[in-house]
Amino acid sequence: MGRIQNYYLAGFIFCAALLNMFLENETVGIKVLCLVLLLGNFTFASLFHSLKNRVTDKKIKPIE
Repeated sequence: MGRIQNYYLAGFIFCAALLNMFLENETVGIKVLCLVLLLGNFTFASLFHSLKNRVTDKKIKPIE
C-alpha cells in the first residue's frame, strides 16, 4: 500500500470509531450498513486519488 492509502485507512478507522460512538444504541444491521457505506466511500476516494496521480504522471512525461 502506498502512503496515501495508509492515510485513507487511518481516516477510515477514525471515522468508524466516531460512527460507532454515535450509533451506540442502534442494531447491529444498521452499524454494519453504515460501516460498509463508509468503507466504500474511503475505497473509492483512495482508488480515485491513485488513478488521478497515475494520469497526471503520464500527462507530464513526454512520449518518445
